[in-house]
Amino acid sequence: MAAGSHDLHLSADDVEAVFGCFVGCLGDYTMDSRGDIGAVVREAAMEGLRKLLMVVTVYDSSLLTPDMYVCVCVCGLLSMPSPDVWCVQGDCGSI
Repeated sequence: MAAGSHDLHLSADDVEAVFGCFVGCLGDYTMDSRGDIGAVVREAAMEGLRKLLMVVTVYDSSLLTPDMYVCVCVCGLLSMPSPDVWCVQGDCGSI
């Protein structure tokens, strides 16, 4: 693929695998001596989900199932602590 080329070849399995990885990361609450290290992982997962949903919606929205949206909203984002949800609310304005 040439530099700058935007050829995408996505399958439903690809989208589901990446989606599942991001949703799994929303539950990372790793703590160490520096504090809530999982917060970095959760924030990156939220950004990844945002980008994945945007790219797949443009590429082929039929690859996104209603279950994926429900999973993000109910299983992921609503189960997060308030500071993480505030970050999501701020990110929503940038979409």
